[in-house]
Amino acid sequence: MYIFVHLGVLSMDYFYCLTDAHGYVHSIDNLIVTYYVSDVGNHAVERLVDEIRALRDKHPEVIYWERLGLNACRKYSFFQNAIHLDDGIYVLVGHYKDYDREKKEMYVFPMIRLEINPNKHVHKPVFDSLMQIIYKHCYDGSISRYDYAVDIPVGPDDVQVFGSNKEKGLYKGTRYYGQRNRNGFCRIYDKQKEQGLEAKLTRVEHVISCTKGTKNLSFERVYVKCQDQGKEKPASKTDRVIVGLCRMCQVNGLDYESILSGLDRRKHKDIMGYLSGGGYQRVDFDSEIHEKLLAYYKEYFRVKEPEEYFQVDGDGFLSLADGEELPFD
Repeated sequence: MYIFVHLGVLSMDYFYCLTDAHGYVHSIDNLIVTYYVSDVGNHAVERLVDEIRALRDKHPEVIYWERLGLNACRKYSFFQNAIHLDDGIYVLVGHYKDYDREKKEMYVFPMIRLEINPNKHVHKPVFDSLMQIIYKHCYDGSISRYDYAVDIPVGPDDVQVFGSNKEKGLYKGTRYYGQRNRNGFCRIYDKQKEQGLEAKLTRVEHVISCTKGTKNLSFERVYVKCQDQGKEKPASKTDRVIVGLCRMCQVNGLDYESILSGLDRRKHKDIMGYLSGGGYQRVDFDSEIHEKLLAYYKEYFRVKEPEEYFQVDGDGFLSLADGEELPFD
């Protein structure tokens, strides 16, 4: 299922998205899913690698590359084998874990990690073939990380973050808040320029980690500048700075009128006129929209989180639904 949202002459393609009351488009971008293989041992990992490698012959149109027999290292997330299908579907096979001090080596567990941008790659035939392999050999999976994206039909300068305590960065026009690939990492960039759209479009992305150490969603306080309804925009740079500072005071609940009273009457009137039609509106990260997006992708990728099929009672015993098997031997 693809959804086409028209933005100017050209349109944005979304595999699945939801629109809020302000017309902002919410979607999930880069997604990481970890699958657990039914079989055990090195032969299980080798068989998986062989079947995935065979896809390059079945789909000769794909751009394929591989790195096999890797040592345990953080660059490849401690996986033994890395395969790229069509330069956008990234598969890691065989997870290094549990160091054996006697043999001085780590065990390789039969696990698969899939990294993909659903909006760009799930329609490809090679992706369908890959998922058939995963469904055949894996009994369960979990979403490890994803990017929660909100597309706003304004320019990047009209989207601001106020009150952030995270470290800030700027690279090629993209603003960053926090540490890359960590929970709550936020990036804001010009989607119009990236996609060649005619209409303005700015994307706000938050990285959401689903690891055990992540307790809460971490969203920045993002604001969108309202369209000026009153006086024209300030002509001088000094006036623009004053207006900008006043609007920052507004969103943080601070009083600025007593400070402006120190200006001469004409300047005070001008500044108040500029402020009368402006301001910022906070972007709402609707929990209902977020949960609907996540539920859709859990179903699509056949992900069943542990808490969905068993619960722990007050005495520490597992309670399973009828017909469910124990999640361990």
